[in-house]
Amino acid sequence: RSARFKGGSSPKHITTIDNRSDTVIAFEGFMDFLSFKTLEKQGDGRAVVDEPCDYIILNSVANMQRCLQRLGVYEHIYCFLDNDKAGMDGYGIVRNAYPSKAIDMSFRYKEYKDVNDCLIGRTKA
Repeated sequence: RSARFKGGSSPKHITTIDNRSDTVIAFEGFMDFLSFKTLEKQGDGRAVVDEPCDYIILNSVANMQRCLQRLGVYEHIYCFLDNDKAGMDGYGIVRNAYPSKAIDMSFRYKEYKDVNDCLIGRTKA
């Protein structure tokens, strides 16, 4: 991931990985998902979900409203969103829709902007 360039194609769609689980983990971007899977493989304590999970990658926090109905089928919704206003707002949307299911996991990497920065060890600016 480049610090100087952020590109993408439009329109951005949600990516889902269905493992037939009653638990889902939501990520803002695909790099965060890949970083999470790397941390998980390394046995890092930040990857704390030790059960089979489905995954939803928003590919933009602006897609949060679009995936709310899909999130409703899960018993647990772990949100690994960015430690910034957009990430907090995204978590707020999920929490308001599913207060007993939504779990904010950003505290696991609170000194970093996101899961990817946690993996590579960069602190928030």
